[in-house]
Amino acid sequence: LRRQNIVAAPSKPTFEFESTLGSGQRRNEFEDKMKTWESRASSSANAGNRLYSGFNSLRSVHEPTKSSRRQQIVPTIPVTPHFSTEARIAERHKFEEARKARELEIEKQAEERRRVQEEEEEREWREQRKRAIPKANPVPDWYTDIPRKTSQSKYGNAAGTVSSKVDG
Repeated sequence: LRRQNIVAAPSKPTFEFESTLGSGQRRNEFEDKMKTWESRASSSANAGNRLYSGFNSLRSVHEPTKSSRRQQIVPTIPVTPHFSTEARIAERHKFEEARKARELEIEKQAEERRRVQEEEEEREWREQRKRAIPKANPVPDWYTDIPRKTSQSKYGNAAGTVSSKVDG
């Protein structure tokens, strides 16, 4: 058997990204768009330099009306604005006086309530003291067994003071 020189297909197929496939086509589309944009820009720039053909005729038509309007112009005379600050100050002053009077009245009422309450408490306290029956506490039983102190001891009297008389 003879071998023929047959080129075998590569074992791995070559892979191409979609972005690389369409990039040439997109580039061509972009260049076409750029040409149209540039042509539009140049034509609009030239159109701005050209005057409207009937511009001068329109201007001459409006000239008499413009001059008549200029004659009818009435100058504006400035008027000083009217501020009502003085009236507002007077109203505010009246309001503040009324508010202070109300606060003073409320304060007086609170003071009166406090004074009446203090008098009521004092009256109740006096009444309770009148009703109270003063009693001495009873002497406890254990207190009776304690030895009594003598009126005179060797070193002093019962009050704890030392006598002036010294025994020899």
